[in-house]
Amino acid sequence: MICWLPLVVMTLIQGNFWTGNLRDSFITNFDSQVRFLICLPILIFSEELISKRLGLILKQFKSSGFIKKKDHGAYDHILARAGRFLYSKWTLLLLIVICYIQVFGVLLFESEYTSVLTWQVAQVDGTLELNASGWWNALISRPIVFFLFLNWLFRIMVWGWILRRIAQLDLILYPIHPDLVGGLGFVGYALRFFSPIAFAFSATIAGNMADFILIEGLDLKTLALPGLAYLVLITLLFTLPLFSFTGKLVEWRERSVFENYDFALGMYRELREKLLKGFEAVDEKDLQKPYYSAVSDLNAVLENSLNMKFTPFTFKDLIPLWSMTFLPFVAVILIEVPIGDLFKLIISLLA
Repeated sequence: MICWLPLVVMTLIQGNFWTGNLRDSFITNFDSQVRFLICLPILIFSEELISKRLGLILKQFKSSGFIKKKDHGAYDHILARAGRFLYSKWTLLLLIVICYIQVFGVLLFESEYTSVLTWQVAQVDGTLELNASGWWNALISRPIVFFLFLNWLFRIMVWGWILRRIAQLDLILYPIHPDLVGGLGFVGYALRFFSPIAFAFSATIAGNMADFILIEGLDLKTLALPGLAYLVLITLLFTLPLFSFTGKLVEWRERSVFENYDFALGMYRELREKLLKGFEAVDEKDLQKPYYSAVSDLNAVLENSLNMKFTPFTFKDLIPLWSMTFLPFVAVILIEVPIGDLFKLIISLLA
């Protein structure tokens, strides 16, 4: 509440908590309300939950035998080094410095749109200067939220570094695994785990867009292309770390196919010779022999190997991420598009 409540008190004292119009009021500054009341709690309370879930993914590499015993030390070293990255005092200091540079950069940008800053400024000798709420927002409230966003961006970068280093180890994959990614399907769950953070990123952008539409009068259509670009960027942000395993998946796919190829040819050759003697040579008892069952199993093995994918995530893993990314923008769309018309559009697209 240190971010939002003092601003409420200050704007009440200044008389611009609610002035009767959207342009001058703090309470109708959607960017601030969304950032402090929605994004900030999500960024704080998601940390422990997501960290535990990502930890389960990392433990799976070792507990399920993907990492050879000779590489256990290297694996432990990777995790230890990542921990030092995350909790270093120098990392903390760097994030704080970047945070305040970013905050004042945003203030300079917004100075071109004085209507957005109205509740934060006052007329002093004919010039606009930050008032009490403006200074609190600039020095306390915004830096805290920006720090949390930067911290999560840094965590995602460290997560990508961990996966890249693990992928460089001499991993053991299982091409016959039904997930068709050598048993690495569990890594794709990270996209679902990160979906609350994607929602927080989107919510703060959506709040800012709402301000520019309602206060500055920008057309929603002008924001369509940047919105699409953002969706692509947020998808890349969370999926790029998983592409670290593409090389290993390709390698194990080829290895599995060639290792089983000669063995399969031998079995198929023997079966063909028996079939060439006539169908009467293959009776029901033959088909129940372990040999024919092995041929059937081998077919399944080869099929799984040939159908292996090159990324350890599926479309189903992306759906929660995309849904949470897009959800905040629905409120922005409803500013200009009546909900009835929106439902008609969705139904027409699905029909």
